[in-house]
Order: sequence, then structure tokens, then C-alpha cells
Amino acid sequence: MLEFYFKEKPDNKLAYKLVKEWPRRLEAFITALPQDVAKDVHLDIMKMAPGDIPKYPDMLKVVQFPDQQDWKIVGVLPPGWNYSQRLRASDIQRTVLYVMPKLRAGKVVSQAAVVLERNNPWTMDTLPYEPKKDEAGIRARRVDENDVKKIEEQRKADKTRIVSELRSLGVPIRDTGKVLLERRVSRDIAFEVLRREKGIGMPGKAHWRPAVRAIYTQHFKKAMEDLGVWMVDPENEQWKERRNLPAEVASVIRRVQEFQDRIVPGGA
Repeated sequence: MLEFYFKEKPDNKLAYKLVKEWPRRLEAFITALPQDVAKDVHLDIMKMAPGDIPKYPDMLKVVQFPDQQDWKIVGVLPPGWNYSQRLRASDIQRTVLYVMPKLRAGKVVSQAAVVLERNNPWTMDTLPYEPKKDEAGIRARRVDENDVKKIEEQRKADKTRIVSELRSLGVPIRDTGKVLLERRVSRDIAFEVLRREKGIGMPGKAHWRPAVRAIYTQHFKKAMEDLGVWMVDPENEQWKERRNLPAEVASVIRRVQEFQDRIVPGGA
């Protein structure tokens, strides 16, 4: 009679450990992959970005959005407070304003704001009436001095008609010569960056498009290689490290969608 003895190799314990941890390792991998790709895109943008846009690109951060239908979404964008600014006297020659009436229960809050919207854009010294925050939003765009002068001439030519219409609505007309606004405005950062990115009215400095293209040629492959060890090496514990990014609300996705579509038509 023969007796057979089998002894399990000690290394098998590592294999069992890997199998047991696999679901959590996979979840960590799926979370980390878009984060690492976004961080590399962010670094590329920081290296290539022009330095003549105020506070840009230092305002850009890598943020985590809530999951959308089980998709992990990471973005590169400025925090919301960067969009709010108080205009200064030095902005007069380079700024135009767009008034955006607000709605309440499907109806405009202020007809005066509608009059302003109908005659957009404005310059800081031709805006005849400053709507309150609950009446309208005001978006500021930084443009060339020649553009400001052209718009200023157009608004001055229409001034009598517009002021008459506003007075009939009973709103206070700004004093002649008043330039600075009492309220903060919304800075159109995407507009400023797109003009520089595509060379619209100024020398072009593409930095978003090459950074996004590198996702497919470099960053995705690099992230797969760096993180792939999590899935095959049972002794690797890096997958357990917390990789929290600043959280951003889902509604911001809509705000950046137009910019993304213009940078990468059809999606990134």
C-alpha cells in the first residue's frame, strides 16, 4: 500500500490573499486610474499654459465629482470662487459685460434686466442700470481694447433709446461718469482661456488640446502600468492608501461641458 503526502507551498497563501482582496483592489484601481490620468493632464497644462491671463493657470485644481451611473469622474478646473470678481478701474479698457436675467417660476424677475440683455454686451462706463443680484447675473469678459471701444461707441449711439425704455420701467439710471459696479460679477474664465488656446484675436497658445491628446498617447498607458501592480502583486499594499481629491458638486459638470466640447469635440 502506498501513502501519498501533499504539502501546500507557503507561497499559496499569498495567492489566496490576492483572491480575497481582489474586489477591493479592483475598486481602488478603478478610482485611482482617472485620478492619475487627470493629475498628469493637470501637470501638462501647468507646464504649457500662457502666463498672461490673470491668476491662470495657478487657479486650476484636480477635483472629484460624484459618481454618475457608476462612472468615476475627475476634472481639472478652477474652484467656484475664482469665477467671482470685483471689477477695478484697471479693468475698464479690457472688460465687456453681459447681463443675464434671472427667472423665478419660469418668469423673468426684472424687465429692466431683459432690456439690458437685449442690448448686450456693455462696457463698464456705458451700463445704464446696475441690476441687483436677484434680478440678473452679470458676466465679465476680458477682451482687446479695440473691442471695448467698438462696443462703447455702439452703446453710446443707442443710449437715448435704452435710457428712455429703462426710465419707463421705473429703474434708477446710473450717474453719468460712474464706472465701477457696486456688486461682484461672474468672470468668464473659459472665454479667456479659449481665446488664448485657439488664437482668437491674439497669438495662440494651445495647451489644453495637447494635454488632452496625451491622455491617449501617454497618460492612460502610464497609469495602467503604475497601478497594474495592485492587481497582480499580493504583497503590494499601496491600493489601501487613501487618495482623496477635493470634492466638487455634480452641477458644475454642466458649467464646464461647453468648454470641454470646444476643446475636444465629441468628448474626451
